[in-house]
Amino acid sequence: MKNLPDIQKETNGFPKISIEKVGVEGIKANMLIRSKNKHKQSVLANINSYCSLDSNTKGINMSRIGNSIFTVISENKNKGFSNFEEFAKKLKNAHQTDNVYIKGGFDYIIYNQTPITNIYSPKYVYVEMETTIECQSIKNFLTVKSTEMSLCPCSKEMSLLKYTLTNKELSMVNSLPQNLKNKIK
Repeated sequence: MKNLPDIQKETNGFPKISIEKVGVEGIKANMLIRSKNKHKQSVLANINSYCSLDSNTKGINMSRIGNSIFTVISENKNKGFSNFEEFAKKLKNAHQTDNVYIKGGFDYIIYNQTPITNIYSPKYVYVEMETTIECQSIKNFLTVKSTEMSLCPCSKEMSLLKYTLTNKELSMVNSLPQNLKNKIK
């Protein structure tokens, strides 16, 4: 089988402009995520990946991004990931570039035990794992987004409205009809 020419590596017939980020967004991938305690969880990640394009290169082969991601996932099928460094290194090699960027977001389930009832319940958090390679510098980032909040009884008591009201405000609340006072309580 004859190898096709790598058009993206052509050096003639295009404007000589460097581009900071070219790539693909919205690649869906099933992958194992490894927590600090070595627990593994399967997630569906939404991945964005880019690399830099120097002024002497016409473009990148976009299929190499998806191919690199799925190759790393299949090579590490049972290992699980705690960051995207392996993906970034594979992309850097595939594109022969100095700078790559990969970011994946997914829902992750944490099972917490309630302090009073001791019931285990799932808490869904949104996690973003991001790795950048700029020249030889590798940086890993982890962002966790959660909307739930729980308070211990002491914190709950301290945060109650009645403890933050001034005397004047308390007097105003006391002058309200009983049904409104009950709602405020």
